Amino acid sequence: MNRGPFLTKKAYPILLLCGAAVLAPSSNAAETREVRIGVDQAAPYQSWAPGYGPAGFTVDVLNAAARKRGIRLKWINCPEGPMKALSTGKVDMWPLLGVLIAQRMGVYVAKPWLQNEYIVAWKRPDANFDRSQPNWSGKTVSVVNLPMSRSLAKSYFTHSALDPTPNRTVAFEHLCAGAVDGAFMEVRLLEPMLLQRPPGCHGAGLGVAVIPGMTQSMTLVAARAFQPEADALRAEIGVMFLDGRFSAFVDNWFVFSNIEARSLVELLEQRNRNRYITVALVVTVLLVCLLLWVA
Repeated sequence: MNRGPFLTKKAYPILLLCGAAVLAPSSNAAETREVRIGVDQAAPYQSWAPGYGPAGFTVDVLNAAARKRGIRLKWINCPEGPMKALSTGKVDMWPLLGVLIAQRMGVYVAKPWLQNEYIVAWKRPDANFDRSQPNWSGKTVSVVNLPMSRSLAKSYFTHSALDPTPNRTVAFEHLCAGAVDGAFMEVRLLEPMLLQRPPGCHGAGLGVAVIPGMTQSMTLVAARAFQPEADALRAEIGVMFLDGRFSAFVDNWFVFSNIEARSLVELLEQRNRNRYITVALVVTVLLVCLLLWVA
């Protein structure tokens, strides 16, 4: 008797195998070659500690992602910065770089996984409750001496002099000491310094303003030949967003700010969309398998 399109016992193994192929996680051992990844003095994101090696937020995040994906990372100290290190072939990958700058470099740019907003801080007497920003024309503003930070600062403080500093803490200290008129840095890096003031900043009255429209997407970048590893690491970071590991690293290195809160809301929405897409994909594959069996 012709059973037609009805499901039989022989069809069950085929459908189960098809469904498992869709739902099974990707292999962690797809690529096992060593990846050289650079690190410079950009604390707390990443830095090189003499006698210890790489340390920082991006180091912790990418090491955790690499362990899950079976990727071997070799961290290399690159005080010259990402542009020279990548262009000369000293490293294959860089943990965190502004998307716009990376695109101009011509390297492979993974999907952004961090977002920065920027502030300007200035001194004001404790009795002065005027929160309006000063006129920055002709003033001096401290900024960390990194290409991206200098470029962003120049785009906003077009008629100001810049005071390049080795890190954000020094920029903040220059402001407290009255050596400069303002300090420019990321929101998430100012927050811990307001809670635990650096030397010379205790009791200083400060004005702080978020710079409107200055939002910088950050991501992992790599040489074109290492795109598979970059995509695998970025995919694992996406998993870390959903299972809470990413939030733990944020709490360890930064004060939890509105930037991460907004990012987590967006990721929750993305997870809901992905759930619907996965269900639709499973149903589609099962139907295709059933049609193939019937044929």
